[in-house]
Amino acid sequence: MPAQDDQGAWIGLWEDFQKPMAGNLGTGVILGSAGKLAGFAETATDRLILAKVKPGETLCYYAGAGWKQSGDFSSRDDWNAYLASWAKRLASPVKIARLDAQ
Repeated sequence: MPAQDDQGAWIGLWEDFQKPMAGNLGTGVILGSAGKLAGFAETATDRLILAKVKPGETLCYYAGAGWKQSGDFSSRDDWNAYLASWAKRLASPVKIARLDAQ
C-alpha cells in the first residue's frame, strides 16, 4: 500500500516480494523545499504528487529507492520514516554564515 505525507510532500511505496531471497523494495519521491504541494492524485495504476510551479521556475524533486537486503531498511515503517526524515531536512536546510572577526 502506498504512503504519503501531506506536510512533508512525499509519497512512497514498500513492495513485499513473494520470493524471500529477493528482499523488499521501497521507492519514493520527495518534493523539494521550494516546491508548493498542490496535493496527490491516483489513477488505476499510478499515484502522483502534484506541485504548483510558476512559468519559468524550476521544480526540484528527489526520487530514490531502498532495498531490504541492503540492511538499511527492514520494513515499510523504516522506509516511510526515512522519507519523512529527508523531507523534514529539506524543509529546514542548514544555513552557514561567515562571522568576520573585528
